[in-house]
Amino acid sequence: GCPVVASDLPAIADVIEHDKTGMLVPQGEPTALADQIDALLCDEQQGDALATAERGYALAHFDWATTAAGHGVLLRTLASINAHEPIHGSS
Repeated sequence: GCPVVASDLPAIADVIEHDKTGMLVPQGEPTALADQIDALLCDEQQGDALATAERGYALAHFDWATTAAGHGVLLRTLASINAHEPIHGSS
């Protein structure tokens, strides 16, 4: 794998823990992004450690069975909420 360097946006920060499973930089700061990428290219050991940690996190939280089960719950919930409402655009 490879280490992750990303902007510190809410959805990204939910899956990347700074300096543990990847590196986060302030949004809209391309120099900070470039500097962080450069730092990881110069420190192969840190990059490998981050990549390993992120892969472990992803495998534990985003496997296909968990994702499919979560989508199933969401779809059943939406179906039950909208079961008696007309579909927009139909006559």
